[in-house]
Amino acid sequence: MKEKYANEILEMSRLGYEKISHDFSQTRKVFWEELNFLGDHIKENDKVLDIGCGNGRFLEVLNGKTFQYTGIDNSESLISYAKKWQGDRGKFLCADALALPFKDASFDVAVSFGVLHHIPSKKYRVQFLNEAYRVLKKDGLLILTVWNLWNERLTPVIKKHAVQKLLGKSKLDFKDVFLPFGKKEKARYLHAFTKGELKKLFKNSGFKVDELRLISRRGKNENIVAVCRKI
Repeated sequence: MKEKYANEILEMSRLGYEKISHDFSQTRKVFWEELNFLGDHIKENDKVLDIGCGNGRFLEVLNGKTFQYTGIDNSESLISYAKKWQGDRGKFLCADALALPFKDASFDVAVSFGVLHHIPSKKYRVQFLNEAYRVLKKDGLLILTVWNLWNERLTPVIKKHAVQKLLGKSKLDFKDVFLPFGKKEKARYLHAFTKGELKKLFKNSGFKVDELRLISRRGKNENIVAVCRKI
């Protein structure tokens, strides 16, 4: 994918989340129950960075723990909702995940839920992981989820886009799609990750993969979950 087109997609995604920020925040007050176990990786007094934090709902998983939380998102509206909802439980900043405004080795844990599949081009996905690696301390954890799009409904769509790419009719990369989400939203960019592709990306960015598996939600394998360590 050409860099100019990738930048256009990033801006389109940012504007899309700005437009739906109210409905998005109102319908996402509870963290996915199936992923609550990820909070067990947060130790007492850890410094936690939430990349693409939205309205800060991951904080609900950490109730009862002592920690220092920082959430970043490139949607000013979602950051505003996070500040109103979560108050002084953490710091919230409008920032770019591809250029994190933090010093090296600042955090014990970085989490990112449902973000990486919205990042277009391999170059920018590598940059995303490199930034997460940079701001983590040695032995720090990256906990990340992406949607698993390889299902009965979407696999034919992914394959259709692949054919268009082979015919020179698409500016997207292989395994890229645009999918609509509800009546109020425009189609959003998604990359259909496989576990093998993710594992290779993590290793190439310097991470050791401790855990990589599918998580079922609503009876379907809807998410790929990764727990990686900076070595």
